[in-house]
Amino acid sequence: MDPSKKSSVLEFILLGMSNQLNLQPIIFLGLLATYLVNVVSNSLLLGVVWMDTQLCGSMYFLLGQLAPVDIIFTSLTVPQALVHTLSQHRAIPFTCCMAQVFLFFSVGHMEGYLLAIMAYDHYVAI
Repeated sequence: MDPSKKSSVLEFILLGMSNQLNLQPIIFLGLLATYLVNVVSNSLLLGVVWMDTQLCGSMYFLLGQLAPVDIIFTSLTVPQALVHTLSQHRAIPFTCCMAQVFLFFSVGHMEGYLLAIMAYDHYVAI
């Protein structure tokens, strides 16, 4: 193959969820509300598990581990979607996209493993 005819991808253009400009603020507010509910509820759960000394069982320990993983999992994609929902520049560099995909899959696997451990812990407890 001729090296001069080689092409490479430098950025991806994100088209968004809707082409109608009047729906963009509604989509932004919906995503923002969902993101804030997720972060606040997981932060409260984490605080309760850490502060209450009576919650020292294995299930509560695993819930204390699952809450920050869930916050990170959500924080990998939703802020980027919020930025691109309202902005006119909707391109993301290739390296940033690949890093985001890698972290998304890594944290997703971590969450899956934690849920599997929680299921096994519940099975052993029964």
